[in-house]
Amino acid sequence: MEALETRALSSFEPRPKVCLRYIDDCFCIIKRDSLTAFTEHVNGMEESIYFTVEEEAAGRLHFLDVLVERRGDRLSFKFYRKETHTGRYLHFNSVHPACHKRSVVASLTQRAKHLCSRPEDEAADLRQVRRELGNCGY
Repeated sequence: MEALETRALSSFEPRPKVCLRYIDDCFCIIKRDSLTAFTEHVNGMEESIYFTVEEEAAGRLHFLDVLVERRGDRLSFKFYRKETHTGRYLHFNSVHPACHKRSVVASLTQRAKHLCSRPEDEAADLRQVRRELGNCGY
């Protein structure tokens, strides 16, 4: 995948302003008028790989567990939860080691602190984490 990415980006003009990849998920910032040509370009490079495109809606687009929001000429980031998110985590009263329970709390709070670019989004996410963990007996 890395070789395909390198070939695709080096052989297309104008290049995307940003192109990030995690395994087989890609996030690119590219001018709208180049989007179709770029998609056709990368889809024509390898017969066994087909890329689909998801465009922003109302200035918002999620990538993995991050919601990217365009605010004028700036981007902001916050934690993204799918519509099917249940808020259920390892219950505190379950028979698991205490280190696993601490890890649940630590990972959710660290995620909010690392993914949210605005303090108000971080605070809202931490409130939701507290609520969800409270429902799980923490």
